[in-house]
Amino acid sequence: MDAKPGTPEFDELEALVILVEAFERIAYPMEAAPANDAVLFYMDQHNLKPKDLVPIFGSTSRTSDILSGKKPMTLEMIRKLNSQYGISIESLTRPSRLREPARRGRPAAA
Repeated sequence: MDAKPGTPEFDELEALVILVEAFERIAYPMEAAPANDAVLFYMDQHNLKPKDLVPIFGSTSRTSDILSGKKPMTLEMIRKLNSQYGISIESLTRPSRLREPARRGRPAAA
């Protein structure tokens, strides 16, 4: 790991790093984070609170629903998050992990 650039040891280390990274991409692929997780990550990194996003999402309850994955973001919300906070469109347009709403009443007979 202490190989100096321009040496054969450095070249060998660089080749091994490339091979290990390729192996990890194939053997352990990582799923892209859902949109609501991307927003939560951004909030964590920039010390934002849910109340800071109320102007974008419209209300405290809608902000909570979007961040928890109960409701998806609208195109207008995505545009505002991108323009005001610089969150990439790519990460905001991934499907959120939407939670299934709780079922009410008795289950249907089979």
